[in-house]
Amino acid sequence: MGATTVNEGSRLFLVCDSTNSNREPLAQWFDKDGQMVSASEVLNIPNIMRYQAGTYICRTSPPNPDNSTRTIATVVVQCECVCSLASYAQS
Repeated sequence: MGATTVNEGSRLFLVCDSTNSNREPLAQWFDKDGQMVSASEVLNIPNIMRYQAGTYICRTSPPNPDNSTRTIATVVVQCECVCSLASYAQS
């Protein structure tokens, strides 16, 4: 799947390719910490934040577990940094 770049605050929408079986496979998405973040082929994060950037893994398990697959997606979250300069009075 490769790298996906999204802007902070926008929606992340990833679909796992699970077309390796004649019957409907089970698909689950996991984050970089191994926590399940979606129990379907679709990973939908409506308001993604920079701390959610990283690697996501979709695991599919068709009726025959020997044919399970893994899809890896790297998510890059771009953010707009606002910097301000403090005004200093000279003496």
